[in-house]
Amino acid sequence: MYAELLSDLAVALGFDGWLLNMEVELELEQIPNLKEFVSHLTQIMHSSLPGSLVIWYDSVTIDGALMWQNQLNDENKPFFDICDGIFVNYSWKESYPRSSAAVAGDRKFDVYMGIDVFGRGTYGGGKWTTNVALDVLKKDDVSAAIFAPGWVYETKQPPDFQTAQNHWWSLVEKSWGAVKFYPESLPFYSNFDQGHGYHISVEGGQVSDAPWNNISSQCFQPFLKFSGNPSPDTIEVFVDFKESSYSGGGNITFKGTLEENTDFTTRIFQGKLLLGAVPLHITHSVKSEGDSLLGLALQFSSTANERTSVLLASWGTNQFSRKFSKIIAPCQVNKPRTAPGWAVLESSIEMNGYTLTEIHAVCYRPKHEHAQLRLENRTDGSEDTLVYSPREYHAVLGHITVNASKENTYFPPSSSWLVEGHYIKWSSGSQGSQTVSVKIDWKSKVGTDSRFPKYNIYVEKLSKQAVRDHGVGTRSGSGMAFARTWMILHIFNWMSKKLGNRHFEWFNSLMCERSKAVIRGMLQNTSRMKIRELQRLPSRETKIWNRKAHPSSQRHMKFPVKQQSQRIRAKLFSDKIKINPISYPIKTLEELETRSYFESFHCPFNKSSVPLKPTSLPNRPRLLVCHDMQGGYVDDKWVQGGTNADAYAIWHWYLIDVFVYFSHNLVTLPPPCWTNTAHRHGVKVLGTFITEWDEGRIICNKLLATKESAQMCAERLAELAIDLGFDGWLINMEVGLLEEQIPILEEFVSHLTHTMHSSMPESLVIWYDSVITTGNLRWQDQLNEKNKPFFDICDGIFVNYTWKSNYPDLSAAVAGDRKFDVYMGIDVFGRKTFGGGQWNTNVALDVLKKANVSAAIFAPGWLYETKQPPDFQTAQNCWWELVAKSWGGVNNYPKLLPFYSNFDQGQGYHISVEGNQLTGAPWNNMSCQGFQPRLEFIDGPTPDAIQFIVDFKEESYNGGGNITFKGTLEDNVPFTIRLFQGELLLDNVPLVVTYSVKSKGGSLLGLSLQFSSLLSERISVLIAPSEMNGLSHKFSKVIMPGQVGKTASKWIVHEGTVAMDGLMLTEIHAVCYRTKSTPRELISEVRADNQDSALAPSLAEYSAGFKTASLKILWKLKDGNNFLFPKYNIYVEKLAKQVDGNAAGRLEDRRVYLGAAHVQAFYISDLSIPSHIGRLKFIIQACAADGTCQELDDSPYMLLDVEGQ
Repeated sequence: MYAELLSDLAVALGFDGWLLNMEVELELEQIPNLKEFVSHLTQIMHSSLPGSLVIWYDSVTIDGALMWQNQLNDENKPFFDICDGIFVNYSWKESYPRSSAAVAGDRKFDVYMGIDVFGRGTYGGGKWTTNVALDVLKKDDVSAAIFAPGWVYETKQPPDFQTAQNHWWSLVEKSWGAVKFYPESLPFYSNFDQGHGYHISVEGGQVSDAPWNNISSQCFQPFLKFSGNPSPDTIEVFVDFKESSYSGGGNITFKGTLEENTDFTTRIFQGKLLLGAVPLHITHSVKSEGDSLLGLALQFSSTANERTSVLLASWGTNQFSRKFSKIIAPCQVNKPRTAPGWAVLESSIEMNGYTLTEIHAVCYRPKHEHAQLRLENRTDGSEDTLVYSPREYHAVLGHITVNASKENTYFPPSSSWLVEGHYIKWSSGSQGSQTVSVKIDWKSKVGTDSRFPKYNIYVEKLSKQAVRDHGVGTRSGSGMAFARTWMILHIFNWMSKKLGNRHFEWFNSLMCERSKAVIRGMLQNTSRMKIRELQRLPSRETKIWNRKAHPSSQRHMKFPVKQQSQRIRAKLFSDKIKINPISYPIKTLEELETRSYFESFHCPFNKSSVPLKPTSLPNRPRLLVCHDMQGGYVDDKWVQGGTNADAYAIWHWYLIDVFVYFSHNLVTLPPPCWTNTAHRHGVKVLGTFITEWDEGRIICNKLLATKESAQMCAERLAELAIDLGFDGWLINMEVGLLEEQIPILEEFVSHLTHTMHSSMPESLVIWYDSVITTGNLRWQDQLNEKNKPFFDICDGIFVNYTWKSNYPDLSAAVAGDRKFDVYMGIDVFGRKTFGGGQWNTNVALDVLKKANVSAAIFAPGWLYETKQPPDFQTAQNCWWELVAKSWGGVNNYPKLLPFYSNFDQGQGYHISVEGNQLTGAPWNNMSCQGFQPRLEFIDGPTPDAIQFIVDFKEESYNGGGNITFKGTLEDNVPFTIRLFQGELLLDNVPLVVTYSVKSKGGSLLGLSLQFSSLLSERISVLIAPSEMNGLSHKFSKVIMPGQVGKTASKWIVHEGTVAMDGLMLTEIHAVCYRTKSTPRELISEVRADNQDSALAPSLAEYSAGFKTASLKILWKLKDGNNFLFPKYNIYVEKLAKQVDGNAAGRLEDRRVYLGAAHVQAFYISDLSIPSHIGRLKFIIQACAADGTCQELDDSPYMLLDVEGQ
């Protein structure tokens, strides 16, 4: 029963499985029931969620003793045998990975050797030496389980979390290698959003300038190379959350100095996108000034290993003529609503049969006829010479979209949606105002709800008696929804970007003045590349009643709706619900058994909105990363996003095969932001089922009382995974059991595995190396006969991380042909883990790689928790670079079309949409994290003149991030860096590449696309927006992209078309270059307050009081298709009361951005409503998978009359 409850949770919430950690002593007679629990959970997860995982934690042993084995051996292998893997405790010794691999046999990659990033007895010491353990695991060819990578965050590793995190993960990458590549499929979209930041933008327009966080917003992250030491590159490249974004809250900023006619290239993504006959269509947004140009370089490879590079650059590309196989000049998309400064560029390229392997950003400056020269004194007695002086370079890459078609995403009209509000609660505010809280649900009338991964939520406040066509009011962003449910708590009527010392607060205090009678909610559905116009969004109007006159307003109410394509409803808000939707664990068997979670107010918000393409785990050593960060459910618990721009996140997904969300609660359900982001990058997500300590022993007695109770639990677990959309479970039974309980435990594991596999093919159930077949809790630190029975009935074993050097080989031998299912644990904290973890995690990875088993990195949050210097972003990149070098990459993207990346990491300091900054406030939401560029981060000085970073502070074109290139560059001397490494096979349809660039002066940026043919012929195509006479010889083809017309100030969007039928797009590079031209200064940093002049008067100018409103808005298409859009931007407009019989209208031109929804619902709490507001208009803007958003005027909306007005 409990296995079924866990399965129910995983399926319902959309994550991918469970980590089972039974850290309690059990009676021997309980072990059979424990095995039944694990087995049943694995089976039911596999049946309900193919491809899901149930992983056993190395805890209780087969004899019931709580004795961490630190390896896969006979003590814990019975659990390993009945699930998908084992998370080996992290205090293993150097020989343990090899011995565990031997025990696991051909399932050695299911042995995830734990590494505690905190270094608590972990091999290698964890922390900044986490790579030491990873190196060992890599060498021994087992999997790694990094435990608590939040160490970087929790310990506040210097200089900041972003830097420290990047440095720490760069160590992992250097040790382990990348495991994910994107683009891998189309469409591919990344706005470089990391799921937090300081603003939110939609298509270049900033809709919020307040801090936020929502990992569901995390987009594909760029493969940037992070170094822990100063780099000689003249261009600094970083994902920026503070600089305005084109979409979301991030961008990639390029800053530095660059000589004319030179370039700087940095990799953004590393993909595996096999291309067909259909041309590749690439769109990207750029913001720059002067001659700071930014292009994209796409790298392709053929089956014959022929490499082709294509540069997408608008002009000044003469210097690239020999660098790229082809140069394409993108055209600029006509997007008149985009904020000034942003250019949206589109390109098409045909590379049929090639694989797109990398995407690079190319910073360059064209050569000017009258370049400024400086006199250089010679010390060798020769004559003085005149040389070109480096110029400041500043460009921002807002997003990248890769698709197979130039056709616009179809956004159903507002009449195709059903939008409802629930749990509406009115309360009195100060000075006569009201606040409202509401939960909003929406769905398509035609059944296409899964088409959109995200929804933007807006609100308009309308005056009394306002009508839809004639009302005037204030429209403002309300948030982003990643499921079709959104909760708004106390939303204020923002009249400026700041209200006193309080920045934008997500969905807090919607206040209505007495003059406002109607609230209109609007939902903006978005695909990965397109955003629906707000004017055509589905909406819902709700009157604002007087609470005393209408006491029934506290009850559930359905509001009449017009015949719209989108139905929008508002539900009354119960006084018992006064918080934003959150993610939380299940702590008791009773909660699991009774399915009470599914009745929770929070459940609809916790469903993953990004499905994982069903695929088996690769037949090679895998990397499992086990999240163990400050106990879990920190900033990531806020489903609709938070306000911590420095929230913990992971963005090195290309290195990871399996992600386990871990806490010490009985049933750990992954917050949807982690599932959304991991799935976007092709990573499976597991929840954790753990029993430990005395409480766990009591739980196990009930769980393993009978075979039926174990099956019931397994089925509940499978149901959870399937409903919530994650991929399986890690099972950690860290308690001693009775030997007679072991058969039931095996039934639990077996039944869970079977149920998961039958319900969700390719799901995983992984056993943690804990209890052994005798019921004793004895961590084996290897796969052996004591834990192999569990391994045999599930999908792998997470071997405890205190293994010895020979244990991986031993585990591999035991696992046989399942050796890759042995995940040897590595504790990043270094708690007795092999290699010491921390910055030596790669030591263990090397051992595991050699032993040919999988690795399980445990607690990579060590970087965050311990505040590794210099900052989290840098440390994380450096640490994962160690993993990459040890383990190697496992995932490439783009693989499919459309491919889109705005480099958003799901956090930052602003959010933009198409160059328009929506908010300049800190935020975090990992659901917004896009495909991340595969940049190479070097822990030490580099000779490059261009520095590149994923920048969250530089304004973005889309989201909250960009890739920034800074430094110095000579004319006609480009700098190229890989952005993506892909596997995109092209057909006869041309590839259209669009990218956005912001630069100044002669700093130019193009894209170099690398293609390969079946004969390994390599072709490079440069898409560059300026002449590159001196560089054209470097490429097979140079394409001058057109400039897309729909732009924001300072941003240029380039579009180029490349036909590469039969080739594979293998790489996308950024190419920084300069051409000879009149020197110009680079733009200064664009700040969030640059648009203050466009804001309405401050609240102090209103003499009337306020109300607050809380409500839940729901929307859906009338056709029933509710999976069209992955995201929705939510806005609100506050409309004035009707005065002297005249129709009310908006008080200001700018809508207030409330947030993003990744399900078709959004909750708004205590929205502040001034007394002169009579109506609120909530706008839901759909965001497509390719990053585009529906026009706001076409977006559905909901009108809500203000109570008592």
